[in-house]
Amino acid sequence: MSATVDFYLARAAESAQAARDAELVNVRERCLRAEAAWRLMADRLLRVELKKTRDAQEKAAMADKVAAGQVPWPIPPVSHHKKSDH
Repeated sequence: MSATVDFYLARAAESAQAARDAELVNVRERCLRAEAAWRLMADRLLRVELKKTRDAQEKAAMADKVAAGQVPWPIPPVSHHKKSDH
């Protein structure tokens, strides 16, 4: 099963509810730590998804520029060798 932000947030909500329902302090603390971990995972996944979206948009924009002839493609390699006159 692929993890989603909604999945992580649902687990965080379950952990928060379990913390509210807990009678023992150590169980409550464990549930609160679990909630924090689930929220952190959701935040990380959201940042990754946003970066992928931005990267795809940048790639599409570059492809549009190449197609419009605004950027030469392929970019010619730069030669670091000096031509000799022999």
